[in-house]
Formats: sequence, structure tokens, C-alpha cells
Amino acid sequence: MCETNKWYESINEKYIRDKERFIKSMEAMLDTPRAFKSRTEKAAEDNLKYLCRDIKTKHNAWYKLPCGHIKMISNGDFYKKVFHCYGCDVLLWEKEAEEKDMTFIKKIDGEKALYQLNECKHSIVLGTFHVRKYKNRYCEECHIEELKSIADSRGLDFIEKADGKSRKAVYRFRQCGHTHTLYTHHVKKEGFSCQTCNPILNKRMKALNNKGVFIDSLDEEQFDKSMVAQMGKATSIEKWTREATEKDLTFLCRDKDIGNFGWYKLPCSHIKRISIVNIRNCKDSKNIICPYCLENSRIQSAKEKGLELLQVLNGDKALYRFEKCGHTREVYISDVERNHQVLCHECVVDKWKKEAKEANLTFIEKTENKKALYKCNCCETLQEFYIIAVRNKEFICKGCKEKQ
Repeated sequence: MCETNKWYESINEKYIRDKERFIKSMEAMLDTPRAFKSRTEKAAEDNLKYLCRDIKTKHNAWYKLPCGHIKMISNGDFYKKVFHCYGCDVLLWEKEAEEKDMTFIKKIDGEKALYQLNECKHSIVLGTFHVRKYKNRYCEECHIEELKSIADSRGLDFIEKADGKSRKAVYRFRQCGHTHTLYTHHVKKEGFSCQTCNPILNKRMKALNNKGVFIDSLDEEQFDKSMVAQMGKATSIEKWTREATEKDLTFLCRDKDIGNFGWYKLPCSHIKRISIVNIRNCKDSKNIICPYCLENSRIQSAKEKGLELLQVLNGDKALYRFEKCGHTREVYISDVERNHQVLCHECVVDKWKKEAKEANLTFIEKTENKKALYKCNCCETLQEFYIIAVRNKEFICKGCKEKQ
């Protein structure tokens, strides 16, 4: 039926998908002599060499392609003559990586693969299409080291990048201990200051504490000017007062600079500048959001989960500090306010690294489906394992197994 020697064990697993499955299929040899002969003859018509039926799926079989690589082909693809070679793809990816001063390591999933940059020896996950198209490759680890070095020379501690696609990062000011998100090019050119210690911001915070005014662009002085001016006709003021009373609000005055806005006292006793038209069209005061109460609610929700709210980044996310470890992380505000578990990513990664070290492995990165990429400290083979399997030490290193 086929060669008796185990030639298939010496195949380079880089050029075949699931080498272990192929070996099991060859050793099982599920074909009858008659079926093996029939399939061999059909494969020869397409210049293929039939090897064996797949051990897991009866509709799949293993063939040797004209290029010499081994591939599992389904019955449907065989009759449609779809014989695309994965091993030849790997050879192409290796060649393209070499042209870009990189080393192809392994395919991960979809269009992505793991590469090593020859200059800095760092590993990076890229799409094979991007390696083919772009000339220069940006190394995230080298960039982080550069940001840390620049921050250190500016009296800052680099914490993390705010967003993988943004030009911002989170820094801690050594002098005052405050943490803020800054543009990296501002830090490089020394065009930054602590937003908490800034005198203008201090003045705004004083206005908040004294009168409960929570307006991003205006402060206590603007409110006082509007109260002194008392702009508007008596009939208009009477109308605005009546409309506010119907919505359980208190009209205080018309804004001095923007005529279609007024200052109102909310049921919570805080003062806010609101469009007069919005007051007229809303159903009741429940439709008016008090930013000061909203901020207090977010702070309280964070405190209940052992977090400290540092900064609201946009309408959905905010920057939090974990009180237990001091690390910071961007989290969806809704996840904090609801009963969702919020974990520190840095602490989780440290835990994975510790578990890997106990299993004589080196943690590289999280991949997908509860898996991570590890490097064996004995044979230096890069492999994917389930994280829980590494934790329980229930995994088998293919590299060490082949050496035995």
C-alpha cells in the first residue's frame, strides 16, 4: 500500500498543516487494498500521489503534490481539482520576509503570521499581505522603548499607549504623581504640562466646588457675568421661567454671550448652561443630564470595583487606575457601571508569564480562543497552547518530543 519506513516523521512541520494528524493517519492506514489502489490511480491522473485517508474525517485524504509537499484534500476539492499548496505558500512568505529583513516563523490564523525582525530580534504578528506590500516595518517594542527613554529624560514615567492606533500615551508625572494622557510628540518636544496642576484648571475646579457648576468650557466668572447682566425682556424671562418650572427646573438667567442659552438650576441643585430650545422641547428634567452627578456616579461605580477614575477619554471609554496594583487601563464605562468583571491586563499577563516559567516555557503573546504563544526553554520551539493547559502543565512540546 505504501512505504514501510516511517519517512513521514522527518517532514518539516513548517510546510504542512497539522503534521501530527498526518502521522496518525499514515500509521492507522484506514484504506483497504482495493480502495488504496483505486484512489492511487485516480490521484495519478492529476499528477498526485495518494498517501492515506484522514484519521478524523472520512471525506478527507492526504496527497503528495507535484511540488513534493503534503496536503490534506477533501473529496469535493479533489473532484474540483483544487490543489492549492500550503507548503509553497510558506516558501513564498519566507522569501518575502527575507526581502524585508525579517524571518518568517509560523502561520497563526487567517492572513496573519508570526515574524522576527532581524535587526532587533523582536517578534511581531503581521498580515502576509502587509509584508508583501510595505517596505518598512514598524517595531512596536522598539517604539515603546524609545517612548520610555524620552519620558525618563522629561521627568515622566511611561505607563502604556492609550490606543494602538493613536499617537497618545499615558504618563505619570514624577514631581506631583498625577497621571494623564499626552501626545507623544508633545512629550518629545517638551510641550506639555500637568493638567491637574495647571492654574487655569485649578480655577475651574474651584468654581465647581463653590457653585456646583460643571461646564467644560465655562467657569464661575461667566456665570456671575450672566447673573449681573440679566439679559432679556421681562416677557421673555417670564416665559423662560414658566417653561423651566414646568420641567422641574429653576431658570436663573440668560447667558451673556450666547443668547439662545440660559443658566438653570437642576433638581440636584447643580447649575448648568442649557439651550433654551432644549428645555422647551424636553419632556421633564429627567431628560437633562447633570455632568457633575454623572461624574460622581462614575467615580462611585469605579470605587466599588477597586478602581480610580482618572480621565473620561470619550463617550464610551475612560482611563482607570487599579487601586490594588496601581496599573492603568482603558475600560468601557458601561462595563464598570454594570456587574462586569474588570481585570488588570498587566497583572493577568504577569500571571501567565509566571505560569509559563513554572512549566519551563516563555510566554510570548496572547493569540485567540483562550490560547497563547509560548517558547519552549529546552528546544526553543514556538508553539500555541491553551493557557489552562500550561497552568495545569498538561501539554506536550512537539520539539522536545521529536528529539526523544
